[in-house]
Amino acid sequence: MKICKVKNITIGEGMPKVCVPVINRNHQDIIAELMRLEKLDIDLIELRIDYFADLLNDHQHADAVLQLVRDPDAGL
Repeated sequence: MKICKVKNITIGEGMPKVCVPVINRNHQDIIAELMRLEKLDIDLIELRIDYFADLLNDHQHADAVLQLVRDPDAGL
């Protein structure tokens, strides 16, 4: 099995990892979901940008969501 590192998470060794997809369609719902997930014991979040209608229409929404993912305290 190949090993993949995402920041401090190593996929392919140790315990199985929990990855949760975010498939909301608008900026507010994405942020609400990210805030909800922050409280859970998960290893990775998969941002499914193919579902995000707002992100396709407005790059400011994309920048805001990506900044929040990089630094969760920035949007709170």
